[in-house]
Amino acid sequence: MPAEVVPDRWLTKREVANLLCISEETVRWRTKRGFLTAYRQPGTRSVRYKESDIEAAMKPIAAPVQPQRVEFVTDDGVNIEYGAGTGQ
Repeated sequence: MPAEVVPDRWLTKREVANLLCISEETVRWRTKRGFLTAYRQPGTRSVRYKESDIEAAMKPIAAPVQPQRVEFVTDDGVNIEYGAGTGQ
């Protein structure tokens, strides 16, 4: 038996702003620059956002990079360590 397809829910700019914890102006800015996709409602000036598009935008793009451990010796012979596990 095929899985039931659930239609996308349409969100207003205000709903997107509340969901992402940002202002409506930031939603507009991210839309203008292509970070969010908006769909114009036929015959109106208003736009709506697909809930699935917003959920996808909320997912991390890549795994965080683990800091590298760097160790070096200064001219006067002092060892200095930076990065993971050094507290710096």
